[in-house]
Amino acid sequence: MILISNDEIISPRLLKLKENLEKAINKRKIIDEFWKEIEEKSTPIIEQIEKEPKYKLVTFLYKENADTDEILLISGSIGVISHRGIFKRIQGTNIYYKSIFYLNKTRTTYAISRQKADIPLYPPKDFILPVLKGDPLNKKNVTLVEGYTMAVLELPDAPSQPWIEEKDKVPKGTLETLQLKSTKFEKEFRIVTYLPPNYNTSGDPYGSLFLFDGLWYSNPKQVPTPTILNNLIFSKKIPSIIAVFIFQHMEDGIESRNIELNTNPDFAFFIGEELYPYIQKKYNITNNPEKTIVGGASFGGLTASYLGLKYPDKFGKILSQSGSYWAAEKWDQNSNPDFRNWQYIIKEYVKREKLPLDFYIEIGLYEGKESLHGQPSHFFSNRHFRDVLLSKGYSLKYVEYVGGHNFICWRGSLDDGLIYLIGNPS
Repeated sequence: MILISNDEIISPRLLKLKENLEKAINKRKIIDEFWKEIEEKSTPIIEQIEKEPKYKLVTFLYKENADTDEILLISGSIGVISHRGIFKRIQGTNIYYKSIFYLNKTRTTYAISRQKADIPLYPPKDFILPVLKGDPLNKKNVTLVEGYTMAVLELPDAPSQPWIEEKDKVPKGTLETLQLKSTKFEKEFRIVTYLPPNYNTSGDPYGSLFLFDGLWYSNPKQVPTPTILNNLIFSKKIPSIIAVFIFQHMEDGIESRNIELNTNPDFAFFIGEELYPYIQKKYNITNNPEKTIVGGASFGGLTASYLGLKYPDKFGKILSQSGSYWAAEKWDQNSNPDFRNWQYIIKEYVKREKLPLDFYIEIGLYEGKESLHGQPSHFFSNRHFRDVLLSKGYSLKYVEYVGGHNFICWRGSLDDGLIYLIGNPS
């Protein structure tokens, strides 16, 4: 899925640079002109190699005067790292490089670390801040949480994402912010609701979409779900729908979020027994599970499938983007997991009789590499879950996209899941 080059220079642009340096009397001028060109064009360098037509050669660059082997490329994202590699120096210069072959349709993220640290799969916030700073030479960097920056790699053949941009003539829905206390957690959850244009408090009730990780799924710079819904509704791809964004607690960084979103019965109770009836009472929403979607990414996708098991009478449509189906029951990265219990949710679906659920499941081709404790990868766990669902006779759409564990991928395919699950007949 990714071809890793060796440490020799194979980039045509760097080979030309090396040739010019060997001929030059004033090497400093050649180096300065190279960096000026790079700063104007942005990194990485993307090139076609004739013998590899299905791939682009992507060369990442770093500017450093010291001689070091502690410049690390992390391709993918924290949680699912598809490749790590040490930068090599062009002798006699301040130019460090790392070249990798990527499939032509790749869209993913990466970061460059100035310390060759052993980065854990889910590092604490105080570890992330000094290590991950995106790419200072790339003009497209995204911040997922405060201090956690990744650079964007989008190859020319990456699929278009037509629904994520605001359009002048498209009516906009409205957002409302709520607070709802959980009796199990004894604290409030922030909830943001999306009401479609021309929302009507009477008449036929609306279908609904419950999404975890509201911090990201309602963020215009990450997954602009309200904009996507506006565009899909206006284009009559889906009916008008109410969306409910659930914000996870992040006081301990990603750890708090992961505890809530990993087959946690208390969180499932909050969604099914407290939030769902609260939203039903407050808005004109149907109680028909065939018009009710629950979804999310990573542990959010896992939790969506868990809610399907717990409350199939409420949530009949499951939308999973790179779901963490490898996880053990109530997995906690700070504890010693029971290695016999990986893929807990998949085993639960094997045990149960078929439920009235419909699934949209997607996974990135670059999510099959590293893991924390030797558990099955995201990629193969999603394939396993697909096979189990098909063997049980479930209705589903399964997609493998050319990318990683990234919101920049999920924002472009959320529409595909919505159209499949509740789309209007064409």
